[in-house]
Amino acid sequence: MGKHSVTPAAARWAVALGGAAAAPYIAAKTYWACGGRAGLADGFDVVGEFERNGAPEALVWLEHHGIDFTAVLALTGVVLACALVRPWGRRLPAWLLLAPAWAGTLLIPYGLLTAVLAATGNDGGGHAAPSITPWVVPAGVGAFVGIGTALAVGAWSGGGAARSTPTVVQFGAVGAFPFPCSGGPRPGNAATVVLGPCAGWRCGSRSASCRWRPGRRG
Repeated sequence: MGKHSVTPAAARWAVALGGAAAAPYIAAKTYWACGGRAGLADGFDVVGEFERNGAPEALVWLEHHGIDFTAVLALTGVVLACALVRPWGRRLPAWLLLAPAWAGTLLIPYGLLTAVLAATGNDGGGHAAPSITPWVVPAGVGAFVGIGTALAVGAWSGGGAARSTPTVVQFGAVGAFPFPCSGGPRPGNAATVVLGPCAGWRCGSRSASCRWRPGRRG
C-alpha cells in the first residue's frame, strides 16, 4: 500500500494513447459539423438528426455553426486526463480534477457496450445504422474506451502530476474553515483542506494510504 502501482511515466503514456484513440472521433465529428459528407449516407443531415432527436436548441445551434458538442466533450476529457498527469495540473484543486475523472471512467463500459451492440447488429432502433459508414463505430468505441481509460489511469496515478504536497483533510460538524484546527501549517509543508474542525486524514501524495490524525483545538 506504500506506493502507487502506476508510475508517472506510464500514466503519461496511457493518457497519450487515450488521446490518440480519441482523435479520429473528434476529427470526424468536427468534420461533419463543418459540413463534411464523407462517412454519411446520402441525404442524411446531422443537424436534422439533432432536431428529430429533440436536442436542445443550443446544441442544434452549435452543430449548425460547426461545433459538435460530443467532440467538445471528448476533447475536454482528453484535456482533463492530461491535467491529471502533467505538472500544470497542480494549479487546479485535486477534487476539481478527480471528481469528473472518476465519473468519466463510465465511458469504458459504455464503449464496450457500443462495440457489442454493433457486433451483434443490435442498434436499438433499426434506422441509425445505414446513416453512417461502418468505420465510424470503431472510431467512437476507440474514443469512449480511450478517454475513459486515460481518465482512470490519470486519477489512479494521483492527479495533478503526482502532487508532491501531502494533504490534511479535517472533518467536523461545525462547518468549513480556512485554517487547521491546531492553527498554523502542518509539518512537511502539508496542504490543508479544512471541512470542519478537529480531526482529519493525512494523505501523502506518493502513498496510496492515508492515516487518521486527530485534530487539536487551539
